[in-house]
Amino acid sequence: MTSSTSSVLMKSVSETRPITGSPNLLPIEAVVMVGGYGNRLRAVSNNLPKTLLPVGDRPLLELVLHQLREAGIRRVYLATHYKAELFAQRYGNGEGVGLEIRYLREDQPLGTAGALSLLPKSEQPFLVMNGDILARVRFGDLWEFHQAHHATMTIAVHQHAVTIPYGVVETDGVRVVHLREKPVMKHCINAGIYLLSPQALQVIPSNQRYDMTDLIGQLLADGALVVSFPFQEQWWDIGDIENYRQAVRDFQTPLTRSERHDHDKAVD
Repeated sequence: MTSSTSSVLMKSVSETRPITGSPNLLPIEAVVMVGGYGNRLRAVSNNLPKTLLPVGDRPLLELVLHQLREAGIRRVYLATHYKAELFAQRYGNGEGVGLEIRYLREDQPLGTAGALSLLPKSEQPFLVMNGDILARVRFGDLWEFHQAHHATMTIAVHQHAVTIPYGVVETDGVRVVHLREKPVMKHCINAGIYLLSPQALQVIPSNQRYDMTDLIGQLLADGALVVSFPFQEQWWDIGDIENYRQAVRDFQTPLTRSERHDHDKAVD
């Protein structure tokens, strides 16, 4: 890590901003999973947690936090493990980004869902998202969709197209019935954004490694209602170098005035 990067990360805030009522507030809290090692990004991360890598003019995580705040969410939990102290040093209690930030510290890696067992009890759903994604999903619409379907869990899904680089031969036994030249296959993929009801959180074992795939499988086995929320807006998975560089190119536009204000306060 360079000295300039270290000095930026060492900035912290110390006082809690009161969370005032607003008709635009969503009655949910959010969890961002930021504890991963980011091994596939080591060549560009210089051992920095991947969610603190810069995308445009600010760290990836800061873009996510700004989006959550703009959606009307005021309390965010960061599930940390790898270099957890850097997140607390940079964001403190969240005043600098207009949020109340709390921390779920994983003493050992708990998978993609295990840290959720550390959350306090709540009667409202939690929005949970992977820390290495960016998505222009409307969180308010996601919450309304979840409520309207009385779901135990809602999974945000995004359409992903894969081009098969060969001609695909369809057969009936040995008889050829159709040939499709380089077809495009479209599938709904897990976008790494979820709404979990309190009932879903109760399934997660305490302080054990547990992945989101385990939770989904268990809920389905129990007969719980798990629904998908499709969205068409842009989505970036920043888990590897190629996708990270693409996101950097996409976010080269200057910050808006409100975003610049947030960024300046965070590093002030």
